[in-house]
Amino acid sequence: MPALRFLTIQTLNLQAPLRAPSVYPLIERLALTVAYPLAINLASSFPNLTHLRIRMLPSDHGAASHTIVDSIKFALLQNLDLCGDRLIVDLLERIECPEIRELRLAITGGQGMLVGEGLSDIIRFVKGSSKLEQMALSGLLPPTTTVLLESCQEVQVSSLELDMWPYSDSDPPRTLLPRIRKLSIWGIGTFDDDPQEQLRTESFLKYLERRWMEPELVDGGAHGGGVARLEEVVVGKHMLLDQFPDAEVEALRARGMNIVVRENWDSGGDGSLISRGY
Repeated sequence: MPALRFLTIQTLNLQAPLRAPSVYPLIERLALTVAYPLAINLASSFPNLTHLRIRMLPSDHGAASHTIVDSIKFALLQNLDLCGDRLIVDLLERIECPEIRELRLAITGGQGMLVGEGLSDIIRFVKGSSKLEQMALSGLLPPTTTVLLESCQEVQVSSLELDMWPYSDSDPPRTLLPRIRKLSIWGIGTFDDDPQEQLRTESFLKYLERRWMEPELVDGGAHGGGVARLEEVVVGKHMLLDQFPDAEVEALRARGMNIVVRENWDSGGDGSLISRGY
């Protein structure tokens, strides 16, 4: 039997005494759909992972009734994909991933207004990931997203993906993260009646104009001390419906900006966001 390298574990029984099989020491990719804190305990049994995906099921059982590992070091982990309610952030406090290249974090259940320790855990993880290249965030409310980005200006992330544009003011930051070369924004507002939609649209257009047209911003390249040139912008198709007109896209393209219009993120049934055309 060839060595097993990919494993998927799913359970709807929140009390299931499920333990990771130690007979699979070569597992590199692990996908879990389980409740908290089972996800943390299971993941700790696979130290050689390169890819870890967790879809955390809602649970009424608090951590107090379970024994949770204090910390986990994944020496080889490069891709971390987390989706769940705000308890999923607890995992970021407990793991160390010195080789991580890609982080995808989706907060579900309308719990994206993280403050205090929860937000600090995300910031510490991102700032401590010196090799992080790609980051995707969804489900965070705009104030949380802006604080997170403004606190991580020194990171080397070159590709940033957000489910919505977090700013509504007419004077947005000149850069979200200094090293990003690819920016994906899949929406403007979270609800159809969002009173900030028009303001977000104008703010986003202002950001694009600044980021693309002001050459003094670009100095030093992706690894220098300045701001990297934004090479590609991906927008969700839904942004073109009464929010981000086709004419605006064509005008920006005519000025030399590389804008790609793709299908919106769609619900994957577990609360996660899936880019269908990505």
